[in-house]
Amino acid sequence: MGRHKTITDDALVEEARAVFLEQGIAGSTKEIARRAGVSEATLFRRFPTKRELLIAALAPGHLDPETVLKPDTAPKDPHAALAQFGSRMCDYFRTQIPRGLLLMTSGIPAEEFMSQPEHSPVFVFTLYLAGFIRDWANRGEVSAANPMAQAGLYVAAIHSLVIFELTGGHSEDHSNHALESFTAALWSGLTPRKR
Repeated sequence: MGRHKTITDDALVEEARAVFLEQGIAGSTKEIARRAGVSEATLFRRFPTKRELLIAALAPGHLDPETVLKPDTAPKDPHAALAQFGSRMCDYFRTQIPRGLLLMTSGIPAEEFMSQPEHSPVFVFTLYLAGFIRDWANRGEVSAANPMAQAGLYVAAIHSLVIFELTGGHSEDHSNHALESFTAALWSGLTPRKR
């Protein structure tokens, strides 16, 4: 008799995510189970409905902005930090927006897979970046009239940029160039003080 194969829920969710991203919400539980090396019965013991599996595979989980945005090495100045934050937000949105779009087209109401609006990635990133802008202003490195508004405009612009990229409005190269322009515009608006 063969050894009983075990698979974690996280591994099942990863397989489901891959199938849904490749095949849309019509991706079959049979295919997910096949890829995971388990029976459909095993899959449904863990996730009783396809709806629950869709939510587990595609809904955004808890977002820790520190984990997503914190650079590997501390940037030498706020301008470099902004550029790193922008690049990391682009990367994050490039993976998360396709998942969200699939869920939105599945017919599952947003309140089933979204926590409170204050937990949305755009809001979380805005709060995080606004905190940095306030800190830089307190140290005299920038002049910030309204850190929340400045951070919010930057994050929203990046979010929109990635949506246009993912829907074929422009290429990733164009997005990268636009991101540099957005960063330069925010930096210009922060008007660094002369020491």
